[in-house]
Amino acid sequence: MSIDWSAIEAKPDKTHKVVGSALLGLRAKVNDLEQQLATTKSQLQNTNKSLDDTQANLTATEGKLAQTESELNTTRQSLATLEQKLGSLISDTEAKLTELEEVNSRAAELEGQLSDANAKVSEMEGKLAASSGATADLESMVAAKDTQIADLKAQLESSTAGKDAELEELRGKVSESSASQAQLEELANAIAEKDASIEQLTTACAEKEQQLVDAKAKLEEVSAELAELKPPEIGAGGFAADERVVCPMCGGISIKEVEDKTKVLSYVGHIPLYAKKRVCRSCGYEF
Repeated sequence: MSIDWSAIEAKPDKTHKVVGSALLGLRAKVNDLEQQLATTKSQLQNTNKSLDDTQANLTATEGKLAQTESELNTTRQSLATLEQKLGSLISDTEAKLTELEEVNSRAAELEGQLSDANAKVSEMEGKLAASSGATADLESMVAAKDTQIADLKAQLESSTAGKDAELEELRGKVSESSASQAQLEELANAIAEKDASIEQLTTACAEKEQQLVDAKAKLEEVSAELAELKPPEIGAGGFAADERVVCPMCGGISIKEVEDKTKVLSYVGHIPLYAKKRVCRSCGYEF
């Protein structure tokens, strides 16, 4: 027999007959409700504690994320500086290579001129040797004429005048040979200076190439550090069942990933690569 609640509500100040089993059942229900209430309170306390722990972890994660972003910005600035220096080094190297090609071309031209000058010098040396022989013959003739000066004075004077003219001509040729020798020495000095200039340019190019190699090595090192700072990618299938992400705000499990347009990780050409962020489909909370 159940309790007649309508009669009790109609006359709450009267005494009503109630079957004992109904009271016992009511007491059992009350006890169950009290136990459920206690369990619910305990679960609520555990949930609050878990929420506090989650918020603390979130605060720590945000601090680490801010530090990582600062380091990433510094790395990007260093990378931009290195790229600028690399561009300058490449431009300088190209300019030096152009100068080196011009110097090589000029050196080849000077070598041709030197060959021509050597040929002329050889020709002049032959003429000088012939002139030296002729001079010796003339001196012998002059000595012979001196012995005949008494009876051949008039002939000797005319002959001596002609021979003196020839001697002056030969001496002029000898002077021209000396001048050619001086030009040859000047050409040799000019070639030596050009060789020294080529050697300096070659050394400068080698230094620029070494700086270029060092800059490339630094660029690869910065790229490797940037790759280490990049967050791991998540496949198209989302998270596995044992890696399910829960929204820290509402506890929902319907989570999607979108690009964070405010955080650029790197560039592929002119195309930016953005970081990822999670958005709860239930409450819209981003984390």
